[in-house]
Amino acid sequence: MNWMWTITAVIALALATCLAACSSPCGDDSISHTPSPNGKLTATVFIRDCGAGAPAATKVTIHSPSQRYDKKAEVVFTARHEQNVRVSWQDDSHLLVECITCREGDLGLQAKAVNSVTVSYEFLHRK
Repeated sequence: MNWMWTITAVIALALATCLAACSSPCGDDSISHTPSPNGKLTATVFIRDCGAGAPAATKVTIHSPSQRYDKKAEVVFTARHEQNVRVSWQDDSHLLVECITCREGDLGLQAKAVNSVTVSYEFLHRK
């Protein structure tokens, strides 16, 4: 009978660990989805908030319109905190990311290209 209690306890502990590790406390708030001129790609601006333990982050991804917007490999821009970010397509292979409120210390990733798209940046409030 003692071995049965041990197996049950191990299974319960493994299940609890998996649930804690596998579930994300983060939530995304999609701000904008901007299709490329030919409609083959979309640039999405979103805010990721993981609760009180970490500051919110503003992110921009370039992805297929039929796919989710939050894949790590498709992220081109990140900044700490909620920022005022605009994106505009210059043509099918060039995206401009403008951050109105970003400060130097808030900036994270600034990829030069993703999904065959060249990305350029403008920061209007960079003190």
